[in-house]
Amino acid sequence: MKHGVEGGETMTYKMSVKTKSALLLLLVFLLPSSMANAEIITRQDKAKLMGQCMKAREKLLAPERAEAVQWCIEKRSRGKAYCQRYHSGYGDRRYRPNGTWETALYMDLPICQKAVMVDKYFFRNPRTRSFVSR
Repeated sequence: MKHGVEGGETMTYKMSVKTKSALLLLLVFLLPSSMANAEIITRQDKAKLMGQCMKAREKLLAPERAEAVQWCIEKRSRGKAYCQRYHSGYGDRRYRPNGTWETALYMDLPICQKAVMVDKYFFRNPRTRSFVSR
């Protein structure tokens, strides 16, 4: 391999066989270890992942929703059935009057962020069968 040096000189660098074999061994051992931490998510797993996200969100939203229903019954003097219907979508994504969307509550959970990232990946890459998470 030849590299140019200032002044028009050309220097030649040769890699010894020991150096080449050491680099090759290093690559052989490093590549599998970096892939060992990777998780492969298929399109079928995407739905399961989103389901896990929704379950985790529901665990956190259920007490808040019950509190909102109770407040509606006590403070607004409405019927229980009305309040349950009114607050059935509590915490979900909603449309604001100014034309923007309000993000759903608890979508910042790690499982939800992962599910959204996988969903976006498959949307942008419709022909791929799997997503590799690192």
